[in-house]
Amino acid sequence: MYGRERDYVTLKIFARGHGETCKNEFRTYEVLRKANPSHPGYHYVRTALDTFPIERPGGEHQCLVQEPMWDSWKDLLRRNPSGRFSDVLLKGGLQHLFRALDYLHTQCKLVHTDIKADNILHAIADPEILTSFVDGEMEAPSPRKVINGDPVYMSRRFGLPKEWGRIILSDFWCVVDGDVKRNHNAQPDVYRSPEVMLQAP
Repeated sequence: MYGRERDYVTLKIFARGHGETCKNEFRTYEVLRKANPSHPGYHYVRTALDTFPIERPGGEHQCLVQEPMWDSWKDLLRRNPSGRFSDVLLKGGLQHLFRALDYLHTQCKLVHTDIKADNILHAIADPEILTSFVDGEMEAPSPRKVINGDPVYMSRRFGLPKEWGRIILSDFWCVVDGDVKRNHNAQPDVYRSPEVMLQAP
């Protein structure tokens, strides 16, 4: 439980040695949360509910608390035998994505630089998804193995929702300040424009 209105949260625990990356990402989440919550695109970017450190022998781990999400666009394509989106899903999803980018660019003055299918998530509109997930784990726990004394669990997939949630732009660790001129490579190679890859003037 996390607060009164949320039954479930996700917890991302960062590996030690990523302190500076964590600080930058956490600062970004603070900007995303505060810039302008009344903007129409605010509800299409993933924000942080909380951040905190965990003390462990050998150093601390930074932790990020967020609302749980359903599959990414990449996962959704893998689930679909045709490997394609329907027109309705794609058009609606792109509208949400453009609103998220408008919020990011105009209100937060940030540039994502790493937009790809696995960073575009679906919000959970059907609470039964989470209930079924938890019930399934309680009835038949995921297989696990122990590596160096630590248990590692196999991931369990969510079921299909009865309705699609809104599109959420996520994963802001590569974000840069939009007010600063830059010339470094951004985006995965598969999405990078030819003129950038060829360093054409």
